Amino acid sequence: MKLKVLVIAALTALTFTACNDTTDYIGSSLINNSDLLFVTDSSFQTSTQSIKAGKVLARNSSGYVGKVKDPETGAYITGDYMIQFYALPNPGFIQKDSIRSIASDGGVKPAHTYMNLYFEDYYGDSLATMKLKVMELNKPVPEGVNYYSDFDPEAAGFVKKDGLTLEKAYTVKDMTLCDSSRTANKGMKGITISLDNKKYVHDGITYPDFGTYLMRTYYAHPEYFKTSKTFLNHVFPGFYIKYESGLGAMAKIEISQIYMEQLTDTVVPVSNTSTVNGQSVTTTKDTLEYITTGAYLYGTDEVLQTNKITNDDNTIDKLVADPSCSYLKTPAGIFTEVTLPINEIMTKHENDSINSAKLVLTRINSTSDSKFKLGVPQSLLIIPKDSLQSFFEKDELINYKTSFSASFNSSSNTYTFYNIAGLITDMYRKRNQSADYNKAVIVPVTISTATRNNTTYITRVVNDMSLSSTKLVGGRDHPNKITVIYSRFKK
Repeated sequence: MKLKVLVIAALTALTFTACNDTTDYIGSSLINNSDLLFVTDSSFQTSTQSIKAGKVLARNSSGYVGKVKDPETGAYITGDYMIQFYALPNPGFIQKDSIRSIASDGGVKPAHTYMNLYFEDYYGDSLATMKLKVMELNKPVPEGVNYYSDFDPEAAGFVKKDGLTLEKAYTVKDMTLCDSSRTANKGMKGITISLDNKKYVHDGITYPDFGTYLMRTYYAHPEYFKTSKTFLNHVFPGFYIKYESGLGAMAKIEISQIYMEQLTDTVVPVSNTSTVNGQSVTTTKDTLEYITTGAYLYGTDEVLQTNKITNDDNTIDKLVADPSCSYLKTPAGIFTEVTLPINEIMTKHENDSINSAKLVLTRINSTSDSKFKLGVPQSLLIIPKDSLQSFFEKDELINYKTSFSASFNSSSNTYTFYNIAGLITDMYRKRNQSADYNKAVIVPVTISTATRNNTTYITRVVNDMSLSSTKLVGGRDHPNKITVIYSRFKK
C-alpha cells in the first residue's frame, strides 16, 4: 500500500512539473532515503518528413465546390460534392385544389422552383467568377460504405445519362439567393440555381419542369415523402454538384435546399368608406388576393453527402520532397510522419516508467503576403502509422494511450503533444512486429465535443476537410526534439 501511495504522489508531482526543464530532487523531496524514487529526464532527436496523404475518409457534413490556388505553395485544390435530399414530416405542400399556378397541360405546378446552396464560409476571392454544374443521379449512392475523398459519382456510374443538367455562373459575393428564399432564410448566404427552365422526364412521362414532377409525385404518392429511404428510392436520388470553371473561390456548403414556391389565393374583406348625403358610409367587399407559400426538401447530414477533392499532384510531390521542413495540408493533401527513437529512449530504461514524453512542433510562418492565404490547421492527431486507416474507418476516438491530440497555440506558434508516453511504450512492445513500429503520423483533424455535467467529452474525430496549410520546423535536414521523464524506485 505504501508503494502505491508513493507512486500516486510522485506522478501527481510530475503532472505539475512536466513543463519544467528542472526535475532534480523530485524523488527525494517526496520520500525518505530508505525508499527513494529516482526521476530523470533526457532529450532525444526525432526526424520528421512530409508524406502524401492521398485519399482520406471524408466523413463530414459540408460540401465543397470551387477551385483555389494556395498562394503559399502554389498548389491547386478543386472541390465537388454529391448531395441527397429528404423531406421534413411536413414539407409544406398545400391542398392540391388550392394551387393556383397551372401548367400548360392543365395540371398544377409550383410558381417557381429553386435549389439553394447555403454556405457559412468560403475561401479565396469573393469576386472571382466561378461556374458549377448540377447533374442528376440515376440511383441513390448507397449508405453504410466508407467514401474516400477521391470518390467520383460520375465515374462510378451514378450520374444519369441525359438526366437533368444545369449550369450556374456565380460569385460568392453575389450571394444570389432568390427573393423568396432570402425572406424565408434571413441572414443566410447562398447560391440559387433555378430549376424552372427545363422539362423533366421521369419513367417516360414529361413534366413541364423538375418542381412540377416533385409536386405531382407528392400528391399522387405522399407516402414516398415519409422517410429519406422511400424518397431516395421512389422520388429522387440526388444531385452531383461539380466545379466547372473559374479560379479563386471555394464555397463550404452547409445546407442544400430545394424550394418550391406555391401560389394560392385567399378571400380578403376590403372596407371602403364614402360620403353619401353628407354622411359617412362604410361598405365591405370581398376581394381575391394571391399569396405564396413554400415547400422544402433538404440536404443536410441526415442524409448522405460525399466530397471529391482533387489536389495538384505535381506540386504536392514537390512539397513532399522538400527536406528543409515538413508540411500539413488539407484536405487530403500532406501529413507529417515522425520517426521516434524508441530503442534509444528505452536503452538502459527497460525497467523504468516513462511518466512523460513531450513533443513540440513549431510552425513556420507563411511568407506569402496574399490576403487569400489558407488557414492554419487547428487540431492534430498523432497515431501509429499502421493504425491510421483503421482509426478513421472504425470511427475511433482519441484514447490517450496510442492516439493523442494537440491544438495550435497562436501565441507560441506551436503544437504540443504534452505526453505521448503511452505511444512510446506501445511502440517498444511491438518493435519486433513491424519495420515501421517506430513511425507515427501527424494528421490534421476536426474534433467534435459535447459537455455534460461540466465535463467535456470528445464525440467524434474525422479528417479535417477544410482548406488549410502550414509548414513545420523539421524535415529530414532538421531534427526535432522529444523530452522524456523517467522514474523508478530504488529497492
